[in-house]
Amino acid sequence: MTNSTNSVLLLTQDSTLVLEVARLTQAMGIDVVVEDNPLRGHRHWSSATYVLVGDDLAGECADAGLPWRDGVAIIHGDREASPEVSEWERGLWKCAVSLSAENVVGLPSAQFWINQKLSEVAPIEVGAGNVIAVMPGSGGAGSSTFAVNLGLRAASKGESVLLIDADPLGAGIDLTLGSEEIAGARWCDIDPGTGRIAADTLKSALPRFQGIAFLSHGRSRVEDSDCELLGAVIEAGRRAFDLVIVDLPRAKTPVVELVVDQAALTVISVRNHVRAVAASARAREWIRTANGNPQFIVTSDHKGVGALDIAHALGVSDLCEVPFIPSMGTRADEGEFPSMTSAYATACDCVLAWVTREPLNRAA
Repeated sequence: MTNSTNSVLLLTQDSTLVLEVARLTQAMGIDVVVEDNPLRGHRHWSSATYVLVGDDLAGECADAGLPWRDGVAIIHGDREASPEVSEWERGLWKCAVSLSAENVVGLPSAQFWINQKLSEVAPIEVGAGNVIAVMPGSGGAGSSTFAVNLGLRAASKGESVLLIDADPLGAGIDLTLGSEEIAGARWCDIDPGTGRIAADTLKSALPRFQGIAFLSHGRSRVEDSDCELLGAVIEAGRRAFDLVIVDLPRAKTPVVELVVDQAALTVISVRNHVRAVAASARAREWIRTANGNPQFIVTSDHKGVGALDIAHALGVSDLCEVPFIPSMGTRADEGEFPSMTSAYATACDCVLAWVTREPLNRAA
């Protein structure tokens, strides 16, 4: 482990802590300087980008007269709660005050928090994954169902896919997937601390279903929409996945505007009825003012407006159409995910072709 101006200093004699920190930092490309004595660690104390102090040396470090600095945390191995442990933790917090440490955390339970802090040290990676936003043009347009099918279709083609639920007042995209019982992080588990989110941490924390990772809102409480946090998740998602699909509400909010601005395109799901088409036309104009690239998917039933009239009303020529299938919205009642019909597959291929700018072979 080498010294670096962009490195973490770890002060500990605990080999288990050394291995835990090495496991986290190696995946992020971060150099770690390990010292087993506060006096030897003094030379790296001010130059290291972040400092982790093991609980075994916290008292010695507090007594060593190390200069004040920010970016310090005390770490320890997880322990079961007991009166003795509580007293021991109070002692660590006294050391934390002496060292001006920002937290006292255990491993592996606090892995996500530590990864967020270390991600500020990690070399910046350029996100390569595409972002597709999906939003309803009106109520009942089936946009969440389409977002799920789009993710499943992309995954079937070998793409690594992240599906993000960006509607805090929705039922949760995990219900649409029929995967609410699958363990893994939900929005309430994502630490809203500042800084970048490590791509590997996000990727390993999320639940998976049918080849796609997903981040869903839960139903225990309503989380506030947070532009900074959602932006950090999307950035990490672009570094970890080939495709990031964001299921948006039909709302004119800073969060929705952020996603629309970052997305390669925004798919507007439209029902083939007059009021729905008129509402979708208004959504299109707002998306354009938000620096977005709107595209339309029309869900049609036999009583609605024809595709040519819809295309004329929306001012577009490239329009994909799928039939309205009532069971698409009711399969979740039976704990099942939406079925992929040939029409849905073709529409998903249209969207993926729009993003990659590859010609679509409709005969395939």
